[in-house]
Amino acid sequence: GIPVSNSTLMRIVYKDNVSGESKWKLLRKFDAISFAKEMGLDLVLVDAKGDPPVCKLDNFGQHLMSQKKKEKSIKAAQKARSMKEVFVKAGIDPHDLSIKVAKMRAFLQEGHPVRLSVLPPPRKRIFALLRQKQ
Repeated sequence: GIPVSNSTLMRIVYKDNVSGESKWKLLRKFDAISFAKEMGLDLVLVDAKGDPPVCKLDNFGQHLMSQKKKEKSIKAAQKARSMKEVFVKAGIDPHDLSIKVAKMRAFLQEGHPVRLSVLPPPRKRIFALLRQKQ
């Protein structure tokens, strides 16, 4: 983060032990560190670019764990939206097509993007169609 000198004022956010309310104070860095030690907590820099910089009194181990949980949930949410692909052959039976359409609707309702791939007819069929046209 950004280096903060001892004389720089910092906004300290903490929870009151008695009422449990969220409170804040403006303290110099040295005073903020001693205040954190009095409370038995760690001083965690939240916003170094703020004016004044914002710190919070927290258990640093719990702070790291909550950050990891947030990252993990964001990653899981991104992973859940995987691309689904549905293949349809040319000349598919109408009943089979309706089943594929229902499956695509289910994917879309779950929030997945869907790609529809239409496969060309098999070679035998192409040659049969060419013979019919002649």
